[in-house]
Amino acid sequence: MKKVFLSACVVSALALTNVALAGIVDIELKADTSLGAAASSITVTATNRGDVEERISRWDLPIEFEGSLGAPLLDVTHDGQPVDYIGKLVKRADGDESDLIRLASGQAIAMKVDVAHAYDLTQGGRFEVRYKADDTQVSRKRATTGNAIIIDVAPSMPKFAAAAFNQVAAGDTQFRSCTADQTRAIQGARRAAGQMINGAHSAMSRTSAGNRYRYWFGNHDNQRYASVKDKVGKIKLAVDNAGITVDCGCSDRGIYAYVYPNRPYDIYVCGAFWSAPEAGTDSRGGTLVHELSHFTIVAGTQDHAYGQTAARQLAQNDPARAIANADNYEYFSENTPNHD
Repeated sequence: MKKVFLSACVVSALALTNVALAGIVDIELKADTSLGAAASSITVTATNRGDVEERISRWDLPIEFEGSLGAPLLDVTHDGQPVDYIGKLVKRADGDESDLIRLASGQAIAMKVDVAHAYDLTQGGRFEVRYKADDTQVSRKRATTGNAIIIDVAPSMPKFAAAAFNQVAAGDTQFRSCTADQTRAIQGARRAAGQMINGAHSAMSRTSAGNRYRYWFGNHDNQRYASVKDKVGKIKLAVDNAGITVDCGCSDRGIYAYVYPNRPYDIYVCGAFWSAPEAGTDSRGGTLVHELSHFTIVAGTQDHAYGQTAARQLAQNDPARAIANADNYEYFSENTPNHD
């Protein structure tokens, strides 16, 4: 999932607003008791309790995909243990004013979410659900955490059976809803991704961390270094050998691509993907590296930070999260500018 960049003026405005918003925009969760609603359906209501208009990034609320999430915006636990997020992980293009939800003083907006569409509730039982107001979206949450609710869900079969995966021949790429030009662009992107990840893999073959590693993953630590080396190796195997299906049906110009982490190896590319260069920073090839890293059976990365500046800061200040962040692997692989 990616990219959440805003123009400098918008970032500045949001940074200033964040101070005023503390404790003002409330998030309330309620079980959805409407007729025919699933036991896993909830309503999320954001209310501006302040005296002035407030603005929240649309990707920080479950409003973007009509009841489906594009990021793990909820904390869901079962018997005190976190439940796996299985919903979309979205890589976004630069945001602007149109990506802000405006809430007038006293205004509320209610959104329905089926938790089972984004979290693995197949075991059934009692689940605690909270709104996540931490740094999942690079500390961009503009609301308080709100309340916790309990939902009781019956056991169910997984929505996507393992037998449905890996139907594409090893190393092959299949295309869904793609034009001839798009097919050629994706083939070029996979070749570029291969070159990038091979360079990253070579960099990790050294006996100690070099400048490139330290720039994107922080100071050397044996355990973290081993984890990155393992993840880079698995991403390389996926780029080189996985049977990948690329779906071109998404036309949203604000999104590069998205995947479902437990549905390898389906990648959905969107409008921003086509305007990106084949190689280099935030490229089509880098996007494939980024998305492949998200799959649970590959590297299981998350989106703790977006963009080179935020990824770099994560490496400096929180390397434990940097080694689990998709953008850090993308930028480590793209290596632009060169840090070897």
